[in-house]
Amino acid sequence: MRRNFAFGRMELPYAGSLDGILAALRKSGLPNGIVSHARRGISSLPDVQALCFSGRTHSGAALRFRGLKMSQIHIFGGGTFSFVRNHLALAAPAFGETARKLFTQASEKFPGHEVKIHLTKMADNDSSIVTNDDLFERLTQVLADPETRVIIFNAAVCDFYGHVVKDQALTPSGKYEKRLVSRDVEPTDIRLFPHDKLVTVVKQSRPEVFLVTFKTTCGASELEMASAAEAAKNNCGANAVWCNDTKTRRNMLYVEAEPFFGSRESCAEKLFSELNEFLQSKAASKLHGL
Repeated sequence: MRRNFAFGRMELPYAGSLDGILAALRKSGLPNGIVSHARRGISSLPDVQALCFSGRTHSGAALRFRGLKMSQIHIFGGGTFSFVRNHLALAAPAFGETARKLFTQASEKFPGHEVKIHLTKMADNDSSIVTNDDLFERLTQVLADPETRVIIFNAAVCDFYGHVVKDQALTPSGKYEKRLVSRDVEPTDIRLFPHDKLVTVVKQSRPEVFLVTFKTTCGASELEMASAAEAAKNNCGANAVWCNDTKTRRNMLYVEAEPFFGSRESCAEKLFSELNEFLQSKAASKLHGL
């Protein structure tokens, strides 16, 4: 059987090489600019492995594929809760603004890839992601999908869980544990404990995925921001760390031990440049393996 390949929604004969693919694209009538873009890195091609298949040759006719698989970019945003008692919780406040902007920009910049956004309930009332456990479950689902290529983890995870202390002992915590009634209790102590870092599971299970994490500082110098980003990068194996300071409003993207300081917009552009290079290399390696 002859093998075909797809460019967007077009199915074309596959000639067995990059030159053959480019020739088929030219013959299909695509503008030279698009063909040149394909030559520079085929970043607009969806996952080549998913698009090369056995079947009839349709002479370059435009077709629609219901089962078309595209490599995926996943963006997480919003904050999580950690319940102490009924009607009482710790929280990491975040409302998804950055994640939404990155989703919009990534969707425009990577039309050949499927961009998905996962917001917590703090950022999207229709979401079912409330706690760290909910977020972890969604993250493992994303990692189980072989088409996942990039994870931009902008979610603010509640770093601590707490237990009310009574008679020097820890009491049970949870969403449906006995509610504290303010008029019936004296000032109460809550002991905090650190949660496990959820994002470490990404590189543990899928080391080939490009991981972007975020680090927040408050009133830190540029050197302190770079140090915090480097530590975060080393802890979870991230490919890039975006650090922002909530007090100075300074932004920094940390990639390959090189801190890049700039506005939110310039850091986003720098990030997308890194992602583009990564996705091009992935597409090229798939093509050479055909």
